[in-house]
Amino acid sequence: MAIKSDSIEIVALKNAVEERFGRSIETRTDFSLLASDIELVTRDHLADNTLRRLWGRISGYDTVFVRTLDVLSRYVGYKHFSDFCQ
Repeated sequence: MAIKSDSIEIVALKNAVEERFGRSIETRTDFSLLASDIELVTRDHLADNTLRRLWGRISGYDTVFVRTLDVLSRYVGYKHFSDFCQ
């Protein structure tokens, strides 16, 4: 299932990810480092390009899959995206 990537909850999740990561995510290198850190913390893989699409660095995409949101939610300390939203 896909969700619109500009929802308030997703914006809040991206902010929480950047806070956990320790800085804003701007460059391709930042996205690569973030993907590596996510995999280290959660043992789940998210591709750099998936993250770049979600952060709006690759245009033409306006939805995100719940699986991606679940992984990011685990990265910031929640079990699922629905838990993060509550």
